[in-house]
Amino acid sequence: MDNLARDILSVNEDIAGRHATVAGGADGAPEMIWGSPEMSAVLDLVGKVACRPATVLLMGETGTGKSMLAHVIHRDSPRRARPFIAQNCGALPEALCESELFGYRRGAFSGAVQDRQGLFEAVDGGTIFLDEVSELSPAMQVKLLQVLQDGSFRRVGDTKNRRVDVRVISATNKDLAAEVDAGRFRADLYYRLNVVPILIPPLRARREDIPALARHFLEKHRERLNPLIDGIAPEAMRTLCAYDYPGNVRELENLIERSLVMSPGTALAIGMALGMEPRVMGHHTREPTPARVGSPFPPTTAPPPGAVVPLRRPRRCGAGAYAALGTGVGPGN
Repeated sequence: MDNLARDILSVNEDIAGRHATVAGGADGAPEMIWGSPEMSAVLDLVGKVACRPATVLLMGETGTGKSMLAHVIHRDSPRRARPFIAQNCGALPEALCESELFGYRRGAFSGAVQDRQGLFEAVDGGTIFLDEVSELSPAMQVKLLQVLQDGSFRRVGDTKNRRVDVRVISATNKDLAAEVDAGRFRADLYYRLNVVPILIPPLRARREDIPALARHFLEKHRERLNPLIDGIAPEAMRTLCAYDYPGNVRELENLIERSLVMSPGTALAIGMALGMEPRVMGHHTREPTPARVGSPFPPTTAPPPGAVVPLRRPRRCGAGAYAALGTGVGPGN
């Protein structure tokens, strides 16, 4: 069992260098890190859809990296030189949603002292990312459906139809088909959005990614929070790989930041920081899943007890290189 666990933990520095891959970052896009076959399959699909104008629906739990994948699709598309705008539909009050997305005419309501573009006009020629699209009201679902059908809409208070050329990428952490069955989401809009569905697996289903992600977040935050930390102890890495991460990649990053604040020595300690998670209490930790056939992490010799896994930046891919693009990582959904 220990040998199988070590396949997943991948605490050997050489394994990190050979199998964790980083792409992006140089052009302002978030960095991408991957290693698991699950995310390699996801990114193969992302690579195929990026250069085509199809509407994309990203599905996955909160914190899996949906917003980052949307950014990457735009970055590697023919629209890359045009705007990319992200909007969380759940963050827009219903009273403001229409004017924010589609704009308004002067005098349309109290305080509308001049014409104003909405996001769809501002992103004309580019890509709009609508996160939490399931939160749109029925009226806004109709407006979005019209844009998807013929590229037209009206500003609030206007009588003239306007046209835009916008690629729509949407995302949800809900089962939209179930929302349709429950009458909360329009079936015709669902089929318009669901041209190319991409399901992003939760972090617990791709544990091979955890060691490389942990090292990435450690290097990202240690200068700001605790520059004395120079690596991750093997037992800490084992703990990280055994946790189920209900909050996915975002929760892993938060845990690394908290551990940097609380670690007393030069090696990152996880136990105290993980103990502060209200959901832990033994319910979200387990033995690391044994490596599967074809896992990108081959067997390796474990470091001696007490050894520290040194920081080492994984290999980088050139910006836009899609042959081996991988896991979305970052503060986005």
